[in-house]
Amino acid sequence: MTSTPPPCHQEARGASPCFLMMEALTVKLVPVLKKRCKIIIVLFVIAALLLSTPGCWDLNELEDLAYVMAMGIDFLPEERLIEVTTAVMRAQGGGEEMTEGGETELIRLVTTKGVSFSGALEQQKALIGRQVFFYHSDTFIIGENLAREGLHHILDRIARERDLRLTAEVFITDNNIAEVMRAGARLDPGLPFFARQWAKRGTQRSLAPLVDLREFLRDLLTGGRDPVLPHLTIREEVPISPIELEMAGQTGTGEQPAPEDDEGQVVVYPKISGTAVFNEDTLAGFLDQGQTKGLLYVQGDILEARDVIDDPFGKPGRVVICSMSSRARIIPLWKEGSPAVLIEIKEEGDIC
Repeated sequence: MTSTPPPCHQEARGASPCFLMMEALTVKLVPVLKKRCKIIIVLFVIAALLLSTPGCWDLNELEDLAYVMAMGIDFLPEERLIEVTTAVMRAQGGGEEMTEGGETELIRLVTTKGVSFSGALEQQKALIGRQVFFYHSDTFIIGENLAREGLHHILDRIARERDLRLTAEVFITDNNIAEVMRAGARLDPGLPFFARQWAKRGTQRSLAPLVDLREFLRDLLTGGRDPVLPHLTIREEVPISPIELEMAGQTGTGEQPAPEDDEGQVVVYPKISGTAVFNEDTLAGFLDQGQTKGLLYVQGDILEARDVIDDPFGKPGRVVICSMSSRARIIPLWKEGSPAVLIEIKEEGDIC
């Protein structure tokens, strides 16, 4: 007795029933599989977008931030404390109205003290009441007392602070930092904007060097080269009109006099002129305008200088030369048993 093979193994003139069933099943499953693949791809894309855009759970609104435009640091020798003064811009400011303290509505000064720079910064948060935002701080002012003590620890802390910019311009002052930062500029809303505009005019370096924090650190760490900083001071002037006094919003003593007392009223303006010279991280002394111009000539950093010289043809009078380019050459000498140098400066310019 012989067994008959299953129908799917039988050969017939046409396709076998088993093959036909598989073909029919494949035709039905292909659209389903394609649809499911599309759904899986869409879900994968959505999941990737959700992971890459977590949302605004840590959003900080503009009015919740305190924008620090400038920072001043000094040392109080009697109290042995670090004093930090910040110029904070109000997000909703912009008016021209003046306050009693002489500060515009746009800028407010906040001064705190601490045994360290970090401690003084921490106290800033307690007084401001908002999140302190340092990314717009592009001006550092260092007091003379702190510079005399040495800047090593302060610079180390600033360089490791991710919110502070190393491209910020650095100045040194021998005046009270709060008075310097409160000084009103003639064409700008306050000292932070005045210092920013002065730094932008980088081509006009003839009375003071232009140094940012990164350059200062580089010169400090480079052997055989000591850093320098521009000297920032204040000057008092007698106002030419009541409007100028009202715009400055302050007097030389920091108090607003009575309207009927017009005698002794002065306005205070900032001034950038001269150079502070360091021995490593300690202030060694100051150079005046003439000495600063000579230093800039030697370094090759002077631009747009105006030099007054005697008439080269021997005639009476003097000639003003507007410098366009200059080159310096330092020649070492041995003179009278002591080392010396001869500095030759070649200058090209126009007669003003």
